[in-house]
Amino acid sequence: MRFKHFVSGLAAAVILASFGGSVFADSDMDRYQEMYRLRSEGSYLECVTLADSLISENPYDMSAYTNKALAAYQYGDFTTSYETLEKQLSLNPYNQIALYNKACLASVITDYNTVTESIKLLLDMDISAKKLIMQDSDFVNCHENEYMVNMLFNPSIRVCGTVLDPSAPPIEQNERLLVPIRPVIEAMGAVVEWNPDDNSFAVIMDGKNLIMQIGSNTAKLNGEVMEVELAPVLRNERTYVPVRFVAENMGFDVEWDENLALADIYTKLPSGNLSVSEFRENNNSKIDISAVSGLYIEPYMLENYKGIIMLVMNDKAVLDEFNNLSASDKSEYLKTMALENTELISDNCKNVNVKLVFENKTFYSMDYSYESGECGKLRYFKNGLLTNVVKQLKAENNYMDYYIWKSLNTENS
Repeated sequence: MRFKHFVSGLAAAVILASFGGSVFADSDMDRYQEMYRLRSEGSYLECVTLADSLISENPYDMSAYTNKALAAYQYGDFTTSYETLEKQLSLNPYNQIALYNKACLASVITDYNTVTESIKLLLDMDISAKKLIMQDSDFVNCHENEYMVNMLFNPSIRVCGTVLDPSAPPIEQNERLLVPIRPVIEAMGAVVEWNPDDNSFAVIMDGKNLIMQIGSNTAKLNGEVMEVELAPVLRNERTYVPVRFVAENMGFDVEWDENLALADIYTKLPSGNLSVSEFRENNNSKIDISAVSGLYIEPYMLENYKGIIMLVMNDKAVLDEFNNLSASDKSEYLKTMALENTELISDNCKNVNVKLVFENKTFYSMDYSYESGECGKLRYFKNGLLTNVVKQLKAENNYMDYYIWKSLNTENS
């Protein structure tokens, strides 16, 4: 994901708020281009005035808020910039662009609490953003903050969609990762029972009982003795365990992303006997479609040829029934939804990410290529992956928070 942010040395053409490569309706093109022109030429007050005019006509105009915040920042009015970002986030709480810009501004004024809060929320949605943050000179001031260093420069752990708090970072030992046991186990949905007499503990979940001991290279899984390559250790009054050994023996998959320094822990895909036809008959009326194209204005900064189709569940029971499909049927259903809603994206869209979403959390995600007809790996986030769900308003060259949009349209219907 590429964020538009407060880097004063960056060319105005690069930091255009959210319109790079986008398509405009003729009626709005002149005013939005004028807003760009004013800011690129340094006419920041005039840009703010025009943005205010657009906001007065449409109080949900995300693009105008972003431009206003940037222009105010660029002429040194940090108060207006901050207040504008706060207003934008009140209307779209998980807006990635606004969160990044808010963190940049907070770093400049040394408000490190706001920096960490904004960046943590951002990384909860997209862990790949940490590479951009690490390279951004606006955050150099934060490199002495222990929490920020742990969050950005140490390996990250994500369990079933939940990014673990970085206050107790993992330990790397012999090219293996040891992690604090309690947050990992809690995110898995397991429980830990401690035996202080011999410093042993049991991890219990779904009929599995894994017994380990601090300092011991021997473990027991349901009574069967196993060798452990790295023994659990005690550091700073916390118990650290080898993450792959524990996760895999409790029935989870572990993927290591070297590029992001991320250990991603997934539960096995749930499966059942429900057919796709039964699922569609029972639930399609309970699912709304929100399609986003990188060719139009959106907050994710997609490439022009990429899109997102969000299948927004109106009832959590829909997820329970989806879980009851076989793995192959889950992929087939998401592929079918990508094909049936092609017209909602754009003609030039080559790749789409299909998400099954409930209350700002993604539970299933799969990429689909319109060019090759191939499906990517189906990913299941048992805890839900925090997601900014928006409604793209192509005719108005804008977007807004999906749930606010739905509420407004329900009231007016």
